[in-house]
Amino acid sequence: MPTVDNIGSGPNHVDDELRHQPSRKDAEVSVPAKRSAAMLVGPGELVIEEHPIPEVRDRDVLVKVDRGAICGSDLHAVYDGLGFLVNQHKPEPGGPGHEGVGTVVETRSERFQVGDRVLILNVGSFAEYTVVSEDWLLTLPEDQSFARMIMAQQLGVCLYGMDRFWPRDREAGKVATLIGAGSIGLNFLQLLKLWGFETVIVSDLEPARLDVARELGATEVVLAPAESVVEMTRKLTGGLGADLVVEAAGYDETRAQSVEAVREDGRIGFFGYPESYEPSPFPFGDAFWKGPISIEIVKGAQRIKGLPHFHEAIKLISDGTIPVDHLLGAEYPLDEIATAFEAARARKHIKVQLVV
Repeated sequence: MPTVDNIGSGPNHVDDELRHQPSRKDAEVSVPAKRSAAMLVGPGELVIEEHPIPEVRDRDVLVKVDRGAICGSDLHAVYDGLGFLVNQHKPEPGGPGHEGVGTVVETRSERFQVGDRVLILNVGSFAEYTVVSEDWLLTLPEDQSFARMIMAQQLGVCLYGMDRFWPRDREAGKVATLIGAGSIGLNFLQLLKLWGFETVIVSDLEPARLDVARELGATEVVLAPAESVVEMTRKLTGGLGADLVVEAAGYDETRAQSVEAVREDGRIGFFGYPESYEPSPFPFGDAFWKGPISIEIVKGAQRIKGLPHFHEAIKLISDGTIPVDHLLGAEYPLDEIATAFEAARARKHIKVQLVV
């Protein structure tokens, strides 16, 4: 995930106990000299430590975090060691959390004022306070809860993915196959329906997630590994395969299934995180001889100037177009972050939030 360079770095001009900084509203806000923050100290080892609050530099704001959410990529970072491999440096305090919401308490930005409720799009949200560049923040509506609005981060990256997997000016497809029904996958399910796909087949390992998929409009659900998503796709398409396959699980096996499930001249969207940075097996021969097929790998929605997909996500959640209630309710305090990660890893909940 992209990060902001100044998080966790730079001198800290603080009093021993509190620092008082003027905002653009000419008010003073008392901010502690230190913050509690998660720290990834080794593969599978998350602890809470005390760290100085970084300096707020030009175009930055300091956000008092209300909550952060655990993403599937966070599980890879913590348990698969990827948190130590990305960018080849030691993890930063508050990481790997990159889905956060909170309130601005100090600002050096012309765009944000003290008191603004914001969506945080950079690493550092597993902490009491985090410093964020104005380029990685969006203002949230006052009439929406933080618990709901934090979901706009994942929905935003899914919107970006859909625009790459099936551009909006492309003729609507008929059949889509979705592999993975976690929070990301269930977002894609709703977007596939919104994009006009008539038939959406959803596969997952967890019956409870498939129950939610049915409620959200899945045409057929497949409980893996006992049932085959490839066979179901062929059955519903007369052997042709899906127009679009979205892989949202993040396994070599499910990427191979995507190749089997797609039709000739179809499209595959790989969204799931890699299992490791070691070379991965891929059935290139099957893909080649089935071709032509298009394969799209996406990341970097936060790099799009103006963050349009996240603005759209906020609107779609706020107006009820994309329901998120199925993602709410699993909350753990920040100091129980290890327990929260184990629950997420065990797939006890579709989505886990850490309340700060």
